[in-house]
Amino acid sequence: MLRQCLLRTASSIFVQQQRCNVSQNLLNVYPTQLNAGLRAFSASGFMQRATKEFPTEFLGTPSNHDDLQKKRPMSPFLFSVDMKPHYAWPPIALSSITNRVTGCVLSIGMGGIGYVAMTGDVHATIEYLKTIPLLLPAFKFTLSFPLVYHTLGGFRHLWWDYTAKNFSNKEMEMSAYLLFGSSTAICVPLSFMTF
Repeated sequence: MLRQCLLRTASSIFVQQQRCNVSQNLLNVYPTQLNAGLRAFSASGFMQRATKEFPTEFLGTPSNHDDLQKKRPMSPFLFSVDMKPHYAWPPIALSSITNRVTGCVLSIGMGGIGYVAMTGDVHATIEYLKTIPLLLPAFKFTLSFPLVYHTLGGFRHLWWDYTAKNFSNKEMEMSAYLLFGSSTAICVPLSFMTF
């Protein structure tokens, strides 16, 4: 069956190429051999042309293909009509996503610090941010959380790589909660410290 499909595909491609200018050059160079090969190939019964209604019929596409397509289930939207999510976000997935996002934030933050260092004064920028007392704890938390979370997440991955333990769903879920909790517990006091 596979051999027949491959031969039919090859014959269809060959017939399409015959109409091109490239195949005209082949006809000019080897006209008798090419015509003899085409006759033998078409006599074998494998050469079929695609029809307009079913252009892939020679590949085994069923004649009721359109009806079968209409009966396929649709993938649900992310949220239902009442705006409740169809899919649950497991803590393990949230932990992994947060680890990747904090890595990106750290890269962008280092680029920002590098830009300030090249175009201005980092110390003066930090002193200016200290003059805004209401935003200072939020700013400190925004700076410390990605660093602490990504570092602790890196230690967790080193532990997993080194020991190859704690891979059950329950243990990984507990480690995700522990990572979120410990990062927040470290960053909240850091955001209210003054140096």
